[in-house]
Amino acid sequence: MIDPAGGTARAVVRTRRLTLTILAADDADRVAEIGAQVDVAAMTISVPQPMTPAVAHDWISHQREAMAAGTAATYAVKLRPDLPALGIVSLHHIDREHRCAELSFWFSDEARGQGYASEAAGSLVQYGFADVGLHRIEAYHIARNIPSARVLLRVGFRFEGTLRERVTKGSQREDVKLWAMLRTDARPLAGPPLT
Repeated sequence: MIDPAGGTARAVVRTRRLTLTILAADDADRVAEIGAQVDVAAMTISVPQPMTPAVAHDWISHQREAMAAGTAATYAVKLRPDLPALGIVSLHHIDREHRCAELSFWFSDEARGQGYASEAAGSLVQYGFADVGLHRIEAYHIARNIPSARVLLRVGFRFEGTLRERVTKGSQREDVKLWAMLRTDARPLAGPPLT
């Protein structure tokens, strides 16, 4: 993951059930497939739309550049490194001066309801506080995206407010919910330490 002083990233992060790998060019087709799913397209703020393989290639390239610069940590979430991604989890907009970042995550339809998002997001949050030295991690979601709210609650985030009509999806203005966790709010995750 991110070395706060140098912008280098750990290539693989393992949780109890998951492997988080740095996005690679050969993940683009799967990233495009997940990003184009109806719920992901309709409910996410930062996923480019329409998500095509070409857009996914560009997006992955941008994420890798941000990781090299130390301003992001974006990973494909997999059951094993040789399997297709279940989703994406990211700490981005890493601000070293103020020691804060933003958490985002999006998962395929078939991966939902199994706790993968909570497990992956929780591991990235834990890393952000313990290793990157963050003080605050924020997360945003479209107000009607209740599954994202549930993940954030499970991970330990606190609801901070509603940003009225903050984003546009299609031709509709959408309210956005703001959540945050401070280092002092963080609780250790159950299970073995991350490797």
